[in-house]
Amino acid sequence: QERKAEPAHFRRHLPPKLVGFALSTFSKSPYLSKPVGCGDLCGPVRGGFAKGATKVFVMAAPQFKLNVDDCTDEGKRAICEAISIVENFPKPGLRFKELTGVLGNYIAFQAVVDALVNRYRTKGVTAVVGIESRGYAYASPVAIALNVPFVPFRKPGKLPCKSVGVDFNLGGWNKSASFGMDRLETREDGLKKGEKVLIIDDMLGTGATLIGACLLVQQMGGEVVECACVVDVPGLEGRTRVKAPTFVLVEDADGAAGA
Repeated sequence: QERKAEPAHFRRHLPPKLVGFALSTFSKSPYLSKPVGCGDLCGPVRGGFAKGATKVFVMAAPQFKLNVDDCTDEGKRAICEAISIVENFPKPGLRFKELTGVLGNYIAFQAVVDALVNRYRTKGVTAVVGIESRGYAYASPVAIALNVPFVPFRKPGKLPCKSVGVDFNLGGWNKSASFGMDRLETREDGLKKGEKVLIIDDMLGTGATLIGACLLVQQMGGEVVECACVVDVPGLEGRTRVKAPTFVLVEDADGAAGA
C-alpha cells in the first residue's frame, strides 16, 4: 500500500521515465544499505552517479554524529538519512557526502539552519559570508535568522560592479604551483572594516576555498569568527590547513569506515 503512494512523490522530483526505474530498480539495488522509501531515493536518484564512483547509497543514521545538542531527534534523523554517500569520489578511498537530499527535505534543511543559528546567535556575528554556490543555500537563511547581512563571495568575473578579490592556491597553504590557482570576489562595499564574520560553505574538502575566503575577509578589514560547514571529507585533510576556527556539523561516527 505504501508503494502505491510513492510515484506521486517521485514525479515532483524525477523525470517521468525515471519514476518506474526508481521504484523497480532502486528498491532492489544492492547499492542501498537499507530498505528505501521516498526520501531515501530523492538524493541518490536525482543526483545521478558520479563518474568513477562504485557505489551510491544511503547511510544508516548511526554512521554519522551531529556536533549539536539542541536539535530534535526528528531533525537529527532527517539530516542523517538525507545525506547520500558516494564511495571512491573524488578519488579512490574517499567517501563523498552528497547534500542534495538535505536541501530536498524541509525537515533536514530546517534542522541544519537551526543548528547553525543556535551556535552563532550569541557569538557577536555581524555578517555572514556564503561561498558560491552551494554555500549560499545555508548561509542566506542563517543570516536572516541572525538579523545580519548576507555577503556572497563569488567566482571571478561574475560581478558587474566594482569588486575586490583575492587569488588563492588550490593547495591551501601549500604554495606549490602544481595545485593551480583560483579566485574569490565580492562587492567593494560588501563588508565593513571591523565586521565579525561567519563564513559558511556546504563542505570542507581540502580547505583551499575556505582559506581564500578568510584571506578576502581579512583583506577587507573583517575578522573571521569561525568557518562552518555542514559536512567534511576527512581524507582531504582540510581541517589541518584552515587556520581559522572551523566547525563541521555532521561528521562520521567513531569507527565509521572510510575517510
